[in-house]
Amino acid sequence: MYHVFANYNTPIDTILKIGKIIHYDFSEDIKELSKLKVDNRDNDNYQTAEYWKDKYLQLLEKHNALLEDIKKNRNYID
Repeated sequence: MYHVFANYNTPIDTILKIGKIIHYDFSEDIKELSKLKVDNRDNDNYQTAEYWKDKYLQLLEKHNALLEDIKKNRNYID
């Protein structure tokens, strides 16, 4: 690991991946990263299946509610 960080040509993506694995924010140590800093908790959420399943279920519930409203409105008009 020392050689990875000693190398000035180490890609920032590599450093970010290492930080994610060891749960460490290198933006305090490497000033260039502070410009790219993203809230990792939100970023992690986008990558989990559970997040997308919940999003899908919320969308499905809204869709079904809209269909029910349309059905009620059609019955009201007829």
